[in-house]
Amino acid sequence: MLILKKIRVHNEREKEEIVGILMNSLKDSADIIGSKIDNATSTFNAVFGIERDREDLRKKLNSEMKKVVGLTVRDCNKAVRMLSKNDELMVIFFTVEDEDNFEWVKNLFEDDV
Repeated sequence: MLILKKIRVHNEREKEEIVGILMNSLKDSADIIGSKIDNATSTFNAVFGIERDREDLRKKLNSEMKKVVGLTVRDCNKAVRMLSKNDELMVIFFTVEDEDNFEWVKNLFEDDV
């Protein structure tokens, strides 16, 4: 009620009206802040979920890359590094038929995908 001490009121009714106005303003502010917190929480959860999905894809990528017949360990590591930097290419890699993976990765190295 410090604010009310600084505001000069002529009677108790005015004081109650001002308190009501201030309380409504505080409630509205709390609603807005609560909404912003909810939005931030949703965004955080969405991003965290996406990051977790990306991390799972990277782990799977490493495992799948080791299965590509004809690639050296160095080639596997290089392909994993390249694909983990580009989500779109990483997703495309998982759609390529197993028998075509070697050619696809070689084309990746030649920047031809």
